[in-house]
Amino acid sequence: MGKKILIIEDHPDARRVFSLILCSAGHETWEAENAHEGMKKTLSELPDLILMDVSLPDERGFDLARRIKDNPATTKIPIVACSGWTQSEVKVEAQEVGIVEFLIKPFAATELIEAVGRHA
Repeated sequence: MGKKILIIEDHPDARRVFSLILCSAGHETWEAENAHEGMKKTLSELPDLILMDVSLPDERGFDLARRIKDNPATTKIPIVACSGWTQSEVKVEAQEVGIVEFLIKPFAATELIEAVGRHA
């Protein structure tokens, strides 16, 4: 059975590709283009998993992840981060804020589907 997945990504083409990949795997997706919209949709939809870019225009993805994890209503939602950043410090910070997996862009469709399968 498919999961409800929120995609928080500021690049429309990337959001569309991620959504197509996840929908083709049987999941239902919602999209948000920034942290503000992402938090609103997280609270209203309570997704099974969040796929989040760590570089958002209005707030760092790590700060948004921390707010999601600090909220009792959303603390258990797994967050998979994606970014082109590859430094080890970025991966360490991702773990510190409760992100369950970190995908480095560009990644294959199978990597995304497998990550969702592991955590949603």
